[in-house]
Amino acid sequence: MTFIRVVEENGKEIVEHGGSVAVVAIDRQDRVVLVRQWRQPARKELLELPAGICEEGESALETAQRELKEEHDGLLGVTHYSSSAFDELAEALRTELFDVVQLPYNPREREVERELLPLAAELGVRVIVMRPLAEGALVRRHVDPVALRELGVETWPQALLKWALSDERVDLVIPATSKPERTAENARAGEPPWFTPEQRELVEQLCRT
Repeated sequence: MTFIRVVEENGKEIVEHGGSVAVVAIDRQDRVVLVRQWRQPARKELLELPAGICEEGESALETAQRELKEEHDGLLGVTHYSSSAFDELAEALRTELFDVVQLPYNPREREVERELLPLAAELGVRVIVMRPLAEGALVRRHVDPVALRELGVETWPQALLKWALSDERVDLVIPATSKPERTAENARAGEPPWFTPEQRELVEQLCRT
């Protein structure tokens, strides 16, 4: 419930409330999110930052998340690159204010399997995987071509990408490459059939050798 009270003081009306928040949200293209609001004093629509009054018992962060989700047509996401912040990330997901979460996930970094991936699946939150190649660390190794044929892939990076995509809780994987010609090659990892549990285990074993 939103607390608002109007009082008169020295012939003036004063509005009292529990605080308010304005959000400066910047997307990946460094664009600031603005909303159109009709303002009667100006008698026209104005471009404004998403903003609103804090509801009873709501923190400033919770208000900012709620207002951005209510006033912006896009999806609201949350992310962190470090496992030290995963408890806070899980707490953020439990607010049910987020549509998407971005997580580091590869055969060497699997901490998200303990809580965040099950939680995202339970809440219906879409999962984007970052660092699927462990920032290149997993790519710099020789893999027997026989193993690649057993996995049904052309390259070792494809195997790593498909390893993540074969987890049914994962919606999207975002690899990075300095070589544009590898973009189409990596994209082929997004085509079924997906790895079986045994094939995923094989990829994990190859990462340990």
